Amino acid sequence: MTILLIFLLAVQSVYWYSFSKLGQKASFTSHTDPLPASSVVICARNAAPQLEANLHKVLDQRHPEFEVIVCDHDSDDDTGTVLERMDSEKRHLSVHKVTKNRPGKREALWKGIDNSRHPVVIMTDADCAPVSSGWLRQMSAPFIKSETHIVLGYSPILPGQHRSGYWAHFEGWMTGVQYLSYAMHGLPYMGVGRNVAYRREILSESVLNRHGDLASGDDDLTVMQLATKTNTALCLAPETFVTTPAAPSWSSYVRQKRRHYSTAPHYKPLTKALLGTFSMTQILFYLGLVLLVASGSALQAILLYALRQLLLLYPVHKLMGTLQAQFKLHHFPVLDAGLALHYLLFSLAVLFPQKSSW
Repeated sequence: MTILLIFLLAVQSVYWYSFSKLGQKASFTSHTDPLPASSVVICARNAAPQLEANLHKVLDQRHPEFEVIVCDHDSDDDTGTVLERMDSEKRHLSVHKVTKNRPGKREALWKGIDNSRHPVVIMTDADCAPVSSGWLRQMSAPFIKSETHIVLGYSPILPGQHRSGYWAHFEGWMTGVQYLSYAMHGLPYMGVGRNVAYRREILSESVLNRHGDLASGDDDLTVMQLATKTNTALCLAPETFVTTPAAPSWSSYVRQKRRHYSTAPHYKPLTKALLGTFSMTQILFYLGLVLLVASGSALQAILLYALRQLLLLYPVHKLMGTLQAQFKLHHFPVLDAGLALHYLLFSLAVLFPQKSSW
């Protein structure tokens, strides 16, 4: 058992030290070149308070030429009223009403893309807020290079006051570490719709609707179809982050994660193999520790656990700085164990997906 656990720890260490290189190939393009005109697309459904709080941060970006397109996806709250008022006040804003005919937000998303006037399309959500007025400039700058078709940004989850929010922040950080690291190594497989940009010409209704039976996946599955190691750039300057609030309770967090994990079976085989190996070795390592304790070898279990934390200290600390994590480093040993339980529980979401909705 001990030898097996050392092997599992070695596999995990390879992953983590590979992740720790994140940021080395992130795009930072000089702004001395003319920035491409950009369209920001936001889909909103019953999001009046979120738009009131966040939309002005998008509209007040410092960029020579941009527009903000908000698609009201069949809201029945005050979303329409809020947007009408802002539409009359802000010169960069245009609003489109979209009738909801099927699960998810692909209809609204395509409406926004189809009405965009500029060569770069940047997507975010109504409950998201750029941390600076330089977000749009930085996200559009990599498109100065003709080979860039996709730019992946980062969207940290704000911890909030609830314990579920602290966990959501850590788990969102872990997701960011993985998809951004894979892209850095030439294997882009997903992005988040809260902070991702495309060259308009590569987007089409057929691309968005390829997995139209799913409520989610408009972000990760679209990136999976279009991204290559040569056409994808990372934008990880701290001023390009776009924050989003955590789910307000454990139950809402679970619903959200089940929806997200429902797209995993549609990933490419290599991606599924790499992600599956990481999560499975995580689960098996901690399960092995439990079995060691149960068999009377508690000291060996403690030593292996301590060795794991010592080995991961450097890459975790480095990645916390790169993505500005808000959890405490000394909490990581507990969060790391929780991640094994998380992977075990949510693997069932792949087998028993919930009904699609948005």
